Amino acid sequence: MLSRNQIVIGLVACLAAAMHPAQAADSWTPIVSKLRRTVTEIPSDGPSKVNEVWEGVSLRTHDGSRLERLERIRPRPSAASGTFDDRPKGKFYTLSYSTKTAVLEHDGQPSSRPDRSRTTSRSRDSDQQTEVIAGIPCSVTAMQGGMPGGTGKTCYSREHDLTLYFEVDVPDGSGGVVRHRQEHYEVEIGRAPPPGEVAMPEGFVIQANVD
Repeated sequence: MLSRNQIVIGLVACLAAAMHPAQAADSWTPIVSKLRRTVTEIPSDGPSKVNEVWEGVSLRTHDGSRLERLERIRPRPSAASGTFDDRPKGKFYTLSYSTKTAVLEHDGQPSSRPDRSRTTSRSRDSDQQTEVIAGIPCSVTAMQGGMPGGTGKTCYSREHDLTLYFEVDVPDGSGGVVRHRQEHYEVEIGRAPPPGEVAMPEGFVIQANVD
Protein backbone atom coordinates (compact mmCIF):
# COMPACT_ATOMS: atom_id res chain seq x y z
CA MET A 1 0.00 0.00 0.00
CA LEU A 2 1.19 3.53 -0.75
CA SER A 3 1.78 5.94 2.09
CA ARG A 4 -0.35 9.08 2.31
CA ASN A 5 2.72 11.14 1.35
CA GLN A 6 3.24 9.06 -1.82
CA ILE A 7 -0.44 9.52 -2.71
CA VAL A 8 -0.22 13.30 -2.28
CA ILE A 9 2.97 13.46 -4.38
CA GLY A 10 1.34 11.32 -7.06
CA LEU A 11 -1.79 13.48 -7.21
CA VAL A 12 0.37 16.60 -7.54
CA ALA A 13 2.15 14.97 -10.50
CA CYS A 14 -1.22 14.10 -12.04
CA LEU A 15 -2.48 17.63 -11.54
CA ALA A 16 0.61 19.17 -13.11
CA ALA A 17 0.41 16.88 -16.13
CA ALA A 18 -3.34 17.37 -16.58
CA MET A 19 -3.18 21.16 -16.26
CA HIS A 20 -0.27 21.68 -18.69
CA PRO A 21 -1.25 19.65 -21.78
CA ALA A 22 -0.10 22.10 -24.49
CA GLN A 23 1.56 25.42 -25.27
CA ALA A 24 1.13 27.83 -28.22
CA ALA A 25 -0.46 31.20 -29.02
CA ASP A 26 -3.85 32.75 -28.14
CA SER A 27 -5.78 33.55 -24.97
CA TRP A 28 -7.91 31.32 -22.76
CA THR A 29 -11.66 31.37 -22.35
CA PRO A 30 -12.56 32.05 -18.69
CA ILE A 31 -14.20 29.12 -16.90
CA VAL A 32 -15.97 28.64 -13.59
CA SER A 33 -16.84 25.11 -12.57
CA LYS A 34 -17.44 22.88 -9.58
CA LEU A 35 -14.89 20.23 -8.74
CA ARG A 36 -15.16 16.83 -7.10
CA ARG A 37 -12.48 14.38 -5.99
CA THR A 38 -13.28 10.85 -4.84
CA VAL A 39 -11.27 7.94 -3.46
CA THR A 40 -13.02 4.63 -4.20
CA GLU A 41 -12.05 1.17 -3.01
CA ILE A 42 -12.68 -1.36 -5.80
CA PRO A 43 -12.06 -4.92 -4.53
CA SER A 44 -11.38 -7.87 -6.82
CA ASP A 45 -14.76 -9.24 -5.73
CA GLY A 46 -17.61 -7.50 -4.00
CA PRO A 47 -19.08 -4.00 -4.23
CA SER A 48 -17.08 -0.78 -4.56
CA LYS A 49 -16.95 1.64 -1.63
CA VAL A 50 -16.40 5.41 -1.78
CA ASN A 51 -14.07 6.20 1.12
CA GLU A 52 -13.45 9.91 0.59
CA VAL A 53 -15.29 12.77 -1.13
CA TRP A 54 -13.89 16.26 -1.71
CA GLU A 55 -15.89 19.18 -3.14
CA GLY A 56 -14.72 22.55 -4.40
CA VAL A 57 -14.35 24.96 -7.29
CA SER A 58 -12.10 25.52 -10.29
CA LEU A 59 -11.62 29.08 -11.60
CA ARG A 60 -9.74 30.10 -14.75
CA THR A 61 -9.05 33.60 -16.08
CA HIS A 62 -8.46 34.89 -19.61
CA ASP A 63 -4.65 34.64 -19.14
CA GLY A 64 -4.87 30.93 -18.32
CA SER A 65 -4.23 31.23 -14.59
CA ARG A 66 -6.25 28.79 -12.51
CA LEU A 67 -7.15 28.39 -8.86
CA GLU A 68 -8.62 25.12 -7.60
CA ARG A 69 -9.81 24.66 -4.02
CA LEU A 70 -11.17 21.46 -2.45
CA GLU A 71 -12.50 20.58 1.00
CA ARG A 72 -13.04 17.04 2.23
CA ILE A 73 -16.64 16.42 3.25
CA ARG A 74 -16.46 12.63 3.79
CA PRO A 75 -15.71 10.73 5.97
CA ARG A 76 -15.11 13.86 8.07
CA PRO A 77 -14.58 17.52 7.14
CA SER A 78 -11.04 18.79 6.80
CA ALA A 79 -9.29 22.05 6.00
CA ALA A 80 -9.16 22.98 2.33
CA SER A 81 -6.29 22.24 -0.01
CA GLY A 82 -5.78 23.31 -3.58
CA THR A 83 -3.56 24.44 -6.41
CA PHE A 84 -2.67 27.75 -8.02
CA ASP A 85 -1.43 27.71 -11.61
CA ASP A 86 0.18 31.07 -12.48
CA ARG A 87 0.36 30.61 -16.25
CA PRO A 88 1.95 33.95 -17.22
CA LYS A 89 4.87 33.20 -14.88
CA GLY A 90 4.98 29.43 -15.51
CA LYS A 91 4.63 28.61 -11.80
CA PHE A 92 2.46 25.90 -10.25
CA TYR A 93 1.79 25.73 -6.49
CA THR A 94 0.02 23.35 -4.13
CA LEU A 95 -1.88 25.14 -1.38
CA SER A 96 -2.58 24.27 2.24
CA TYR A 97 -5.26 26.50 3.73
CA SER A 98 -4.73 25.12 7.24
CA THR A 99 -1.06 26.21 7.33
CA LYS A 100 -1.36 29.05 4.80
CA THR A 101 1.56 27.70 2.78
CA ALA A 102 2.08 27.48 -0.97
CA VAL A 103 4.65 24.94 -2.18
CA LEU A 104 6.22 25.73 -5.56
CA GLU A 105 5.96 22.44 -7.46
CA HIS A 106 6.78 23.63 -10.97
CA ASP A 107 8.77 26.66 -12.16
CA GLY A 108 8.99 26.69 -15.94
CA GLN A 109 8.52 28.95 -18.93
CA PRO A 110 5.38 31.09 -19.29
CA SER A 111 2.85 29.34 -21.51
CA SER A 112 -0.05 30.43 -23.68
CA ARG A 113 -3.20 28.92 -25.06
CA PRO A 114 -2.92 26.27 -27.83
CA ASP A 115 -3.98 27.23 -31.33
CA ARG A 116 -7.57 26.03 -31.49
CA SER A 117 -7.80 25.49 -35.27
CA ARG A 118 -4.69 23.30 -35.29
CA THR A 119 -5.54 21.21 -32.21
CA THR A 120 -9.21 20.78 -33.21
CA SER A 121 -8.15 19.54 -36.66
CA ARG A 122 -5.68 17.13 -35.07
CA SER A 123 -8.34 15.77 -32.71
CA ARG A 124 -10.67 14.99 -35.63
CA ASP A 125 -7.99 12.85 -37.23
CA SER A 126 -7.33 10.94 -34.03
CA ASP A 127 -8.69 7.51 -33.22
CA GLN A 128 -8.83 8.34 -29.53
CA GLN A 129 -11.85 7.37 -27.48
CA THR A 130 -14.12 10.30 -26.70
CA GLU A 131 -16.52 10.96 -23.84
CA VAL A 132 -18.91 13.78 -22.96
CA ILE A 133 -18.41 15.24 -19.48
CA ALA A 134 -20.60 18.11 -18.23
CA GLY A 135 -21.86 18.47 -21.80
CA ILE A 136 -18.33 18.90 -23.21
CA PRO A 137 -16.72 16.34 -25.57
CA CYS A 138 -13.24 15.28 -24.52
CA SER A 139 -10.58 12.83 -25.70
CA VAL A 140 -9.47 10.01 -23.40
CA THR A 141 -5.73 9.35 -23.16
CA ALA A 142 -3.48 7.34 -20.89
CA MET A 143 -1.91 9.44 -18.15
CA GLN A 144 1.87 9.69 -18.04
CA GLY A 145 3.57 9.61 -14.64
CA GLY A 146 1.62 9.79 -11.40
CA MET A 147 1.51 7.37 -8.50
CA PRO A 148 3.99 4.46 -8.23
CA GLY A 149 2.37 1.32 -9.62
CA GLY A 150 -0.73 3.18 -10.73
CA THR A 151 -2.37 3.38 -14.13
CA GLY A 152 -4.45 6.37 -15.15
CA LYS A 153 -6.26 8.31 -17.82
CA THR A 154 -7.50 11.81 -18.52
CA CYS A 155 -10.28 13.25 -20.64
CA TYR A 156 -9.13 16.47 -22.28
CA SER A 157 -11.10 19.05 -24.29
CA ARG A 158 -8.81 20.65 -26.88
CA GLU A 159 -11.52 23.18 -27.78
CA HIS A 160 -11.48 24.62 -24.25
CA ASP A 161 -7.98 23.49 -23.18
CA LEU A 162 -9.56 21.82 -20.16
CA THR A 163 -9.01 18.43 -18.53
CA LEU A 164 -12.54 17.36 -17.59
CA TYR A 165 -11.30 14.53 -15.40
CA PHE A 166 -8.34 12.44 -14.44
CA GLU A 167 -8.32 9.15 -12.58
CA VAL A 168 -5.61 6.85 -11.30
CA ASP A 169 -6.02 3.23 -10.16
CA VAL A 170 -3.49 2.09 -7.55
CA PRO A 171 -3.23 -1.63 -6.65
CA ASP A 172 -4.37 -2.29 -3.07
CA GLY A 173 -2.18 -5.37 -2.60
CA SER A 174 -5.06 -7.84 -2.51
CA GLY A 175 -6.13 -7.95 -6.16
CA GLY A 176 -8.25 -4.82 -6.13
CA VAL A 177 -7.50 -1.15 -6.74
CA VAL A 178 -8.04 2.20 -5.09
CA ARG A 179 -9.30 4.74 -7.64
CA HIS A 180 -8.46 8.43 -7.24
CA ARG A 181 -10.64 10.54 -9.53
CA GLN A 182 -11.02 14.30 -9.95
CA GLU A 183 -13.69 15.72 -12.25
CA HIS A 184 -15.35 18.98 -13.26
CA TYR A 185 -19.13 19.44 -13.24
CA GLU A 186 -21.56 22.33 -13.71
CA VAL A 187 -18.98 23.90 -16.03
CA GLU A 188 -19.69 27.50 -17.13
CA ILE A 189 -17.63 28.24 -20.24
CA GLY A 190 -17.01 31.97 -20.75
CA ARG A 191 -17.91 33.03 -17.21
CA ALA A 192 -15.14 35.12 -15.63
CA PRO A 193 -14.24 34.40 -11.99
CA PRO A 194 -14.77 37.21 -9.45
CA PRO A 195 -11.98 39.83 -9.69
CA GLY A 196 -8.97 38.94 -7.56
CA GLU A 197 -10.08 35.37 -6.84
CA VAL A 198 -7.48 33.71 -9.09
CA ALA A 199 -4.30 34.73 -7.28
CA MET A 200 -2.05 33.59 -4.48
CA PRO A 201 -4.33 33.61 -1.39
CA GLU A 202 -3.66 36.48 0.96
CA GLY A 203 -1.26 35.74 3.82
CA PHE A 204 0.19 32.55 2.26
CA VAL A 205 3.91 31.87 2.62
CA ILE A 206 5.67 30.43 -0.46
CA GLN A 207 7.98 27.47 0.10
CA ALA A 208 10.28 25.55 -2.22
CA ASN A 209 9.59 21.86 -2.84
CA VAL A 210 12.31 20.00 -0.95
CA ASP A 211 11.48 16.52 -2.32
